[in-house]
Amino acid sequence: MLTFVSFTKAENANGGIEFLRQRLEPLDVKITEDFFAQYTTHLVVSKRNTPKGLLALTSAKYLVTSAYVAAIERVTTSATGLDEPSPLEEDFDAHWPEAMEYVPDVAKEPVVRPAELYKPDPERANIFSGYTFIFANENQY
Repeated sequence: MLTFVSFTKAENANGGIEFLRQRLEPLDVKITEDFFAQYTTHLVVSKRNTPKGLLALTSAKYLVTSAYVAAIERVTTSATGLDEPSPLEEDFDAHWPEAMEYVPDVAKEPVVRPAELYKPDPERANIFSGYTFIFANENQY
């Protein structure tokens, strides 16, 4: 299941999540705007350092950009037409897009980290165990 944090201007102009559902669910790719740790496999984001991105990392899920969605669509579409199998049908393992090639680019991060550090790691699951966090911003005062 792909979880979307935000949509591009084109996606919003075309109906947001419903537009994506029409494109992806016929391919048997489920999408949602809510993060479900037990079902979400990839979090589609435009930048790395977001609260949902941190949730994905601590849940050992991939962070990918919307270009990953386009890559999935490419490999599920036959080059010659509907009668021919898609590359994915011919060899799933060889043609499924590699998520680590679609990690969001560096943005306004305090410390620039290489993309390899964003690979899912089950060891992160308990990284904040025993800590209490309080988040606030000026709008909450």
